[in-house]
Amino acid sequence: MLEMFRLVHYRAVAASQYPGFLKFPPRLRDSARALAAPMLGDEELQKRLAGALDSQVHSVRFERFAEPEYVVMLALFNVCHLALYYVFVRNVADETNNILRQSGEARCYSPKMVGQILNKSLGFSTRRQGDGYRIALTLDVRKKIHSQAKAMGLNRSDSFPSINIECRVVDERCSHCSEFGLMTDHEGWSLRPHTELGGPFIRCTNCGAGLYSDDEQCRHCDTPRQADTAEPSREPASSRSP
Repeated sequence: MLEMFRLVHYRAVAASQYPGFLKFPPRLRDSARALAAPMLGDEELQKRLAGALDSQVHSVRFERFAEPEYVVMLALFNVCHLALYYVFVRNVADETNNILRQSGEARCYSPKMVGQILNKSLGFSTRRQGDGYRIALTLDVRKKIHSQAKAMGLNRSDSFPSINIECRVVDERCSHCSEFGLMTDHEGWSLRPHTELGGPFIRCTNCGAGLYSDDEQCRHCDTPRQADTAEPSREPASSRSP
C-alpha cells in the first residue's frame, strides 16, 4: 500500500515554489523548498515551515560569503548605484572579487561564472554588447535589483565600510533603497546621507575612527565631544554664524 501510494503521488511531489521562502538566502531557500515538497502545496504547512526556518536566517548570515549568489547579488546591488544606463558583467565580476578580497576570501569569480549566476540563479538576463555582456538598467530592472536584494537580506549598509555604518552615514540617498526600506543597517538604524546632516564632520581624537556631527559623543567609542576637537575658526567671533 505504501509503495502504491508513492507511485500514485510521485509526480505531485516537487520542489515548493511558496513565495514565503524568497526571503531566505539561496542555500536555506533550496532546503526549504525540498522540505516543503511532500506538503503538496499546502499553504498552512508551508507557512509554518517558513516560520520555523526564520530563526536560522541570522545564524547563517556569516556564511553567506560562501554562497556565490549572495556575493554576486551584493556586487550587482553596489554597481547599480554607480551606473547610469547599463551594468556590464565584467564590472559586476570585478566588484564580486573585490568583495571576496575584503572578506578574506582567496578565490575569485570569472565574468563567465558571474554571468551564469546572474542569468540562471538570480534571473537577470544579459545581452551581448561588443566583446562583453550587459544588463540594461531600466526602471523595472532597478526595482527588481532592490527587491531581490531585500529578499536576500541585503541593505545599504552592506555597500559601505564599517566606519560609515557605525556613524550611520552614507554618500547619498537612493530613492529605490528608501522605497524598499533598505536605507538601514542590520540593527534597524536608519542611514542618512552626509548632505542631510547638520554641521561639519569632526573626527574623534580618542579613537580616530568615530565621527561627530550633531552627536554629543562618538558613536565608535562613546567619548564625549570636546570643544577643542574642531579646528578653530579663523573668522572673527563677531562674523561667525550663530
